[in-house]
Amino acid sequence: MVDIRVEKVPERPGYARIVISPLAAPATAPGIIIRREGYQEQNLGYRGWQVREEELVPAEVAGTATGMTLLLGPQVTRHLESAPYLLKIPSLRVLQHVFWPDDIDIFDGDLPPARDYAREPDAARPDPSPVSPPGGENRERTIVVSRGDPAAERAFAPPEPPRPPERVDLPGSKPRPTPNRRPIYIVAGLLSLLVVAGAVAWFVFVERPEQQAAAPSPPPPPLAPAPSSPAAPPADTARPPATPGWPEGTDSFTPVEIVQRAPNAEAILAVAQRRLQAGRYEDALVLFEQAAERGVAAASTALARMYDPNGFEPGKPFRNPDGRTAASYYKEGATRGDGSAAAAREALRQRLEKEAGQGNGTAATALKDFWP
Repeated sequence: MVDIRVEKVPERPGYARIVISPLAAPATAPGIIIRREGYQEQNLGYRGWQVREEELVPAEVAGTATGMTLLLGPQVTRHLESAPYLLKIPSLRVLQHVFWPDDIDIFDGDLPPARDYAREPDAARPDPSPVSPPGGENRERTIVVSRGDPAAERAFAPPEPPRPPERVDLPGSKPRPTPNRRPIYIVAGLLSLLVVAGAVAWFVFVERPEQQAAAPSPPPPPLAPAPSSPAAPPADTARPPATPGWPEGTDSFTPVEIVQRAPNAEAILAVAQRRLQAGRYEDALVLFEQAAERGVAAASTALARMYDPNGFEPGKPFRNPDGRTAASYYKEGATRGDGSAAAAREALRQRLEKEAGQGNGTAATALKDFWP
């Protein structure tokens, strides 16, 4: 598994740098897919979050001593906030969860001119590609026209499909009347009704009396068996064992297989706790999220502890804590009835109050949103 981290670019507000190692920089900029889980519109595009998958092209690609860096410009970063995302780079076969830190500036101004992020295509169209004459090597490439130039758009617009020829009557000829098919439909409907009526009459007056006459008399009812103790229902061999023992034997399952095979949400929580104890933190994160989405209060509290600045351990699985996200999950766990969330939630509140007093706006907003 490669190591991926996201960091801010102090000298370029609104930009973010993705550092990947150990992985050599490719000759051309790879396409990046950013996905958030638990949403209907889960794929990031240049216009924002959408249903379909879209490859985002980095503004810059650079090699380092141990790997490479990909630079994302404001056209992408303005849609991202501090949260975990799934990063996919198809050409490099990379599929991994990353955490978007909260110290990257959210770009609220005008987007930079096209030359500053020439490798990032427009929201609706890809980057301009060199155009070759018909029959050349690049004849398969798409010709892109700058938006706002009507003349250029008309010049390179795809040809309209040919229209069917209109009927023209020769001079002196009589116009051809449109055939009236209504009588044909009426006759066909009457014939269908006659066929259905004949079939019903045959069944009622001919077939059914013969079947009733030939039907044998019903056999006498069997004698009632002597009362006995009810037999135990047969065991359901297709269902996994009970939740406490189910995590045994699941170490080779992927998170997707765990969710598909688990008998209930509590079983997902049990496997997530087992993965957490085994140091498989990314799997535990995904499984805790799945159990929390199904209403398990303890899963929400477990997610809060992973984000909580109090007792935070870098790399398990995040590099930086997130007090706001922890406050959200603590409130969710407490609201759903997990009593173990109260003490940790109170400790986080005291920490956020101290940070808010020192001018931390994020801490002040979290206190306002997640505490009365």
